[in-house]
Amino acid sequence: MNKHKAIFAFALTLLSLVHISGFCAESKGFLEKKETGVIDWAKGSVTAWGISTPVKKDAEMPKTTNPKALSEAKNKARHKLLETARRIQVDANQSVGDIADRNKTIMTQIQDMVYHAVEIEKLRKYMSDGSIEVHLQLNLHGGFAQLILPPQIRQIEMIKQLNPEESASNLKSDAGSNSYTGLLVDARNIEAIPALVPKLLDENLAEVFGPAFVSREFVVQRGMAAYYNDIEPAKADPRVANQPLVVKAIRTDWPRRCNIVISNGDASKLKGASDNLLFLKESRVVILLSPP
Repeated sequence: MNKHKAIFAFALTLLSLVHISGFCAESKGFLEKKETGVIDWAKGSVTAWGISTPVKKDAEMPKTTNPKALSEAKNKARHKLLETARRIQVDANQSVGDIADRNKTIMTQIQDMVYHAVEIEKLRKYMSDGSIEVHLQLNLHGGFAQLILPPQIRQIEMIKQLNPEESASNLKSDAGSNSYTGLLVDARNIEAIPALVPKLLDENLAEVFGPAFVSREFVVQRGMAAYYNDIEPAKADPRVANQPLVVKAIRTDWPRRCNIVISNGDASKLKGASDNLLFLKESRVVILLSPP
């Protein structure tokens, strides 16, 4: 009996890996894989799948037009989608589930978003046994972000530009700083994990990027940062493309590992011009992590 259970468990694990592999082939970002679904930290989405039970051999309804099987598959996918969304790390101190458990209204709204999650129809499969497999996707931007983001992330008014003399001085001290198009943080050498609200700290643990630096409308639209595990797609991301300021992570904050520490020298480069404050405000930040 135990042998049969072990074989069944192995089969389920193998099936999950097949699903994840198929999804991975379509994404170039950092994918956080859970038993219940996949979080794409570049696109800002969660995907989960569900498979209906096999249809009896003598069933009269063709498998391609079985609304009951389709509804069952979607409900199973919704259950997994909700569980995966709950496990998303918001910041170093809390997950989406932590927030939802404290606020029933937020939990109800998340459940409603999950119920209306969009099916990726091109991934729908009709099995020979009459069962149906569906993939549902939840967008972490827009309404979800507005619901989950902490109130500390507010809309920031226009940033005052430096006068010409100050700008010239900055150019002399840090040539090219005014031309940076975004920030790319290379954190492949540390064991950091992604979060919706990450922080960058200098070696004195002073915050150089975090909730106070971004304007809410941009974070709602695109997230605070996009995560990748490959340098080429990271550099090609439109939010930092052309000439990003590249900084190297030196450590993270154990055991949470969501906040990243950079050198004081890199922190000074980041704070060296008002133009840099502008791209931080617009959350034009990409973080490069080691493959999970």
